Amino acid sequence: MGAPLTKFDAVGDSLYSYALSARYRSPWVYSPSLAFLKDPDIWTTLLNDTDIRAIRQRRNQNLVRPWHVNPNEHVSNSNGGKGAIDKAKKKAAICNEAIAQIEDFDMARFVLADSFFLGRRYQQIRFEERWMSLDGTPEMAWFVPVELKDVDRRRFRWVPKWSTRQPNRLESVVLSMFELGTGEWIELTGDKRMQFVEDVWENTEDRLGHGLPALEALFFTHYFKGGTLQKIYEFVDRIAGGVLIATLESTRAASTDLTNTVIQAKTIAELNKIRSQHVAAIGKEDKIELLEASGTGSAFMLEIVRYFVESAERLCNGAVGQAGHSTGKSGGTESKDVESETAESYYQFPRDHMDGVYNRDLLGSFLYFNEANFEQLDLADAKRPRLTSQQIKRQDPLERIEMLNAFKAPIPTAHYYESGQVPIPEEGEDVIEASPDPAMADMEVDEKTGLPKTSGEARQHEKAMAKSKAKKPAGAKK
Repeated sequence: MGAPLTKFDAVGDSLYSYALSARYRSPWVYSPSLAFLKDPDIWTTLLNDTDIRAIRQRRNQNLVRPWHVNPNEHVSNSNGGKGAIDKAKKKAAICNEAIAQIEDFDMARFVLADSFFLGRRYQQIRFEERWMSLDGTPEMAWFVPVELKDVDRRRFRWVPKWSTRQPNRLESVVLSMFELGTGEWIELTGDKRMQFVEDVWENTEDRLGHGLPALEALFFTHYFKGGTLQKIYEFVDRIAGGVLIATLESTRAASTDLTNTVIQAKTIAELNKIRSQHVAAIGKEDKIELLEASGTGSAFMLEIVRYFVESAERLCNGAVGQAGHSTGKSGGTESKDVESETAESYYQFPRDHMDGVYNRDLLGSFLYFNEANFEQLDLADAKRPRLTSQQIKRQDPLERIEMLNAFKAPIPTAHYYESGQVPIPEEGEDVIEASPDPAMADMEVDEKTGLPKTSGEARQHEKAMAKSKAKKPAGAKK
């Protein structure tokens, strides 16, 4: 039921606006994260949980795919001619070889993918000046990226800049970094800013530049799961050790120096000692009984833990079947295939997002610091290339080859080798000839091409179709 037009939340709107303004009047913009407010090192705590760590590992690894710098897709013969296309391809090839100089680029992308969990991640691009040739160009001094060094998000903060000419006017918010060498905060502007990769996840106004981390939800999931596990530990202890009961006569008089309450407490302490050391010395009148605990309720508690783990899995990876969890649906194989497709489509958006970040910051920095070289190579006006990752769709090799066979257009042979997961043979390399198709065994073979001829009926049909499609002079009878 919607609220009627006579109702409005003017108070809530005003409180948000005033609170937002107050945040920017602080020395720097504080993070609105509840998870980090409760535990500043919550990320380390969560990574100590094997389930959370496995979920993070699975997500980040699925985001890292083979990459390539492609020419700008908007360049064509119609809007630039062949010369513009060649320039765009050359510029993309140079950028591709330059970025390939980065050491362990896959691991750097794996770490940057943590922005989904943390809200934001930063990497410093380390450039080296190298005298080299890129994609066959003349040798010259290039500033090439060789390393992406992770820098913890806690060393960065947003600093508001207020106008000195007009009071109460916010001019800008700049990124500031804590410099370890000097122990000072320095503003990252100009060339300094171009040396950093910044990935902010869901950068909305109310998140104040800190992004919306998945930790905000995983914090509660981990808390409830941890509480349930604590109960399971206590349950296992009761199962293993049982329950010891000592019978004391409540009507008997206490000793001269101890009350009955103290005697009971000392008896319980003695029972704990018996339980840990597995030996006991008791009087003839004393009685100790061991009650064996039942396993009732263990399945329920384990189901609760499983619920929390699957909840985190769905949040981070979009599906639970690929992680080894049972989806509880019929048709196991079909269900897993559907979940596989769901999970892969779930990764495409964050993968595109990460590609966009590197395309903006990493590729953009390389083009910026080597602008003079591109002018010297007459490529300054070439369209900007784009760094992208391959979207790999899992498919059975046999199904892929059958789909290629049914295709109605010419297909490069390389696609068959790729689908069959075998390399293209080198020239002069020993090979095993392909087995003939049984369906074509009775067909005639063309002596020139070595390929099977079509049947007589098929040839007649093709001739009839070609004749019907032939152009006729104006006024001719149909």
